[in-house]
Amino acid sequence: MQTSTRANASNANSDLQNNRPCAPVDFTRSIPPASLDIAEGLKSALTSLAAQPTVGTLLDGSIAGGTIEDRLTGARLLSRRVGEAIDPNRIIVTNGTQSALHLLFRNCTRSDCPVLTEAFTYGVLKGIASHTKIRLQGLALDDEGLDPAAVSEALEQSPVQIKLLYCNPTIHNPTTATMSLERRKELVALARKHSIRIVEDDVLGLLHPEAPPPIAALAPDLTWYIMGLTKCLAHGMRIAYLLAPSVDDAQGLLERERRYSSWFPAPLHAAIACQWIDDGTAERATSAIRREMDERHELARSVLRQHCFRGSQGSMHIWLNLPRPWSNLDFQQAAEKQGVLVRTADKFAVHESISTPAIRLSLSSPPDRQSLVSGLTRLASLLDDGMPARPIAGQDAS
Repeated sequence: MQTSTRANASNANSDLQNNRPCAPVDFTRSIPPASLDIAEGLKSALTSLAAQPTVGTLLDGSIAGGTIEDRLTGARLLSRRVGEAIDPNRIIVTNGTQSALHLLFRNCTRSDCPVLTEAFTYGVLKGIASHTKIRLQGLALDDEGLDPAAVSEALEQSPVQIKLLYCNPTIHNPTTATMSLERRKELVALARKHSIRIVEDDVLGLLHPEAPPPIAALAPDLTWYIMGLTKCLAHGMRIAYLLAPSVDDAQGLLERERRYSSWFPAPLHAAIACQWIDDGTAERATSAIRREMDERHELARSVLRQHCFRGSQGSMHIWLNLPRPWSNLDFQQAAEKQGVLVRTADKFAVHESISTPAIRLSLSSPPDRQSLVSGLTRLASLLDDGMPARPIAGQDAS
């Protein structure tokens, strides 16, 4: 059972005051907190699969894009967010969001065409772009995420026909911004005007049913929509559902990529995902994760109440602004000395020239609420005390 906010904060402060050794607290990994529903669901799924006469086929080999059962289940899951029934032939099942992005970057643009995205974006996107020899063009953000004016300017001024725009409209990683319905419609209008496709990463969408409908619901014919299960179910569940704009788009991508099996979904994982989605385990686990994150946000607001940060209720991370004269590197190093690991804004910047003094704190990654409060309390102390003065050159720093 979790302890109360006040008790957690009191214990953390006591440890600091008594100079007890503190275990390192890692805020860098955006992973869901462990759920008892997942543990019980895994036992049930494995027992059920073991009783099936075809269980041995789950290790026979992978199928490009998943089986018809996998795609039907994916279509049912995605319909919860999109708001209408989905043709399963538009679904491509992959072994995670990163594989889906590799597929799209390899097949839906050219090396001489930049992919538009947020100036601060999913940290792995730069690596995927590098592997696929695609250049990213980072655009300005505001309180709702990607700025349509910046998108319009980039499209108008580009010397080549841009083909793809990648965005994360719901609980943006790393800033936590969520686009309004009006903002999503503006992006759709720009995409139609300039004949581009939108890649919508909705990795946290199931955790935020209160968010506006996805862009894929507003413009299914021009949106490649991705929903992975690593955030809303379990970090080890390497399954993602890629919804193509049309059946022809899905079939065309599959035909071009059948020879490369590295992205194929693992049959055992896919079968477990199917059972969890069908028997309600997935929905129960997602609800449990959301409840836990709601509680962790309460703790964060309590500990960091004197400091400037943004975060949406239930989101896995917050975006903490660093006051002057802290730099990202100075704060990261000072936090490490206090046994706290953080991820700074520059890790998410598309271009090295773009920087802001801020850190993303993944509230989901500490194993329990007491560890969370302990780490946040140490960070709050750093912010309260301010950056230590640097010794003058030649002066004894002791």
